[in-house]
Amino acid sequence: MSDEVVADLGEPPKVIDPGPGCRFAPRCPLATDHCRVATPTMVAVSVTQRAACFAVHPE
Repeated sequence: MSDEVVADLGEPPKVIDPGPGCRFAPRCPLATDHCRVATPTMVAVSVTQRAACFAVHPE
């Protein structure tokens, strides 16, 4: 076990007035320009999992 603190890179998503695009785009390594202007819709990626991500399901 380690006492090292590991932090996510980038800014956390804004809760109030998040603006256009995916809330996670500022800190997502897979984000594209499309992610910054459009909000992805939730889609089933398996029987038990859903995701709202253009990298998983391009629209």
